Amino acid sequence: MTYVQLNAEEAVREKLKSIAARVLSQSTSSGDQSSVTIEEEHYMDNGSVIHLKLTIDSMKGEANFDFSGTSPEVYGNWNAPEAVTAAAVICCLHCLVDVDIPLT
Repeated sequence: MTYVQLNAEEAVREKLKSIAARVLSQSTSSGDQSSVTIEEEHYMDNGSVIHLKLTIDSMKGEANFDFSGTSPEVYGNWNAPEAVTAAAVICCLHCLVDVDIPLT
């Protein structure tokens, strides 16, 4: 099981490095080349905002998903506890990876 987890970790790190390299190659700035930041907002039908600031370390293949600036909880079923948010991020990373890895 340890090999499977290490292999999955390496696959995700390599994908993050390739995303960072692609963003850096499209960037016109000559600033810090060790990390890239992608920041986006999505507006829900009720006007609530989901704000994501994704920072990728292009050398280590590590990422920080920062949801600061997202609207507070709302009445209804759109709220997600931290564990569900983490699971969604893991699922998205799993979908991005170009090799078959199990969700362990």
